[in-house]
Amino acid sequence: MKKQKLFISILTVFFVCFMGVAFSACGEEHVHSYTQQITTQATCTTKGVITYTCSCNDSYTEEIPVLGHDEETHQAQAPTCTEIGWNEYVTCEREGCDYSTYVEIVALDHDKVHHNAQSATCTEKGWSAYETCTRCSYTTYVEIPALNHDKVQHEAQAATCTEKGWNAYETCTRCSYTTYE
Repeated sequence: MKKQKLFISILTVFFVCFMGVAFSACGEEHVHSYTQQITTQATCTTKGVITYTCSCNDSYTEEIPVLGHDEETHQAQAPTCTEIGWNEYVTCEREGCDYSTYVEIVALDHDKVHHNAQSATCTEKGWSAYETCTRCSYTTYVEIPALNHDKVQHEAQAATCTEKGWNAYETCTRCSYTTYE
């Protein structure tokens, strides 16, 4: 019975201390005055902890809820033949958080169409075989300037009683060009 009374007395003292009132050695009542300190910062994904401590060394902790992400939405960007793209995505603006739903879309590359070469003539430009893209202005087109006539000079011939004559004239070695009269 003595042990039981002692145990109940000890339990009562502890109970009173935890309820915010304790007795000092001289019998005076003590009212807890707690200071708080964040001992673990809450983040976007983890809980934090606040520790409350009294000058009598009594302390307790409280949980700080998870903050969640401070989301910012970014618009989609379609890829081009030469530049990457992405779908609409979200990032967290909170310092120290690298949360992102960003997914890169690779560049498309050119959708090439082949074009045959065209030889230049004396009066018309030509081009070498080349490629263009159906989605953008990509081209490998190289123009070949007109060749101009490869002229040959012909002397004049005087007409005779039985033969026609002609003035001096020019012809081209590559085409039907002539100044013959």
